[in-house]
Amino acid sequence: MILTNAKSSEVAERIRDAVENALVARNLSARRASMDVVGHDGLIRDIRAGRIPSVDRVEALFEYLGLEAYFGPRRERPRDQGSPLIANLRAEDDAPAGYLTIPWAEAGSRPGSAPVAFARSWLQAHELIPDFLQAAHPAAVDIDGTVGDDSLALLDTRSALRSGHGLWCYRMRGQVRVGRVTFAGAVTIVHAADANEPPQLIDAKSAANLGILGKVAWLGQSIPFKGKVG
Repeated sequence: MILTNAKSSEVAERIRDAVENALVARNLSARRASMDVVGHDGLIRDIRAGRIPSVDRVEALFEYLGLEAYFGPRRERPRDQGSPLIANLRAEDDAPAGYLTIPWAEAGSRPGSAPVAFARSWLQAHELIPDFLQAAHPAAVDIDGTVGDDSLALLDTRSALRSGHGLWCYRMRGQVRVGRVTFAGAVTIVHAADANEPPQLIDAKSAANLGILGKVAWLGQSIPFKGKVG
């Protein structure tokens, strides 16, 4: 495919916008993402400067960020794709119309945690299958940036997703955490929040030390539901 200057500029803009939005959604720094994908901090810096990386690097970065590498005609965006509209419900309440209550993951809730519900339209727009979704309150979030004490993670529990590199929720030494995990054959690599710290290698002998709860589909703060239930 031959790119004209105008087309090249449009593709570069779409790559940049997709990457910037994904970094914000995952509370991830550009430096850390670049380091994880290519081993240096120049990848996203080049993208921000309008330079298009090689196809293999774009695909690797998009896979890392959970994005689809699509550069055909612009698609019409589904409605209600911005916020999951999380609702803290009272234990005795059903989810309001348009919401789906998400069950808590094993050991993933805090004592007295209220049920949480996600907008069905948001789940559908992000192609998330309700039967495989769980929620968790991580005790620690091992990524750049901060997530408050009311942090909440929406998890996709499908075991088929356990490949490559991504953001996962897991239980280690009795504590539920969110961090970057790489599945490399018989070895699982748990990365530290600080890129200068060595990762933890989990092999078959130490597999009992790591309990994978699910891949993080969304991470943020819960929002109290103030509407009328029913």
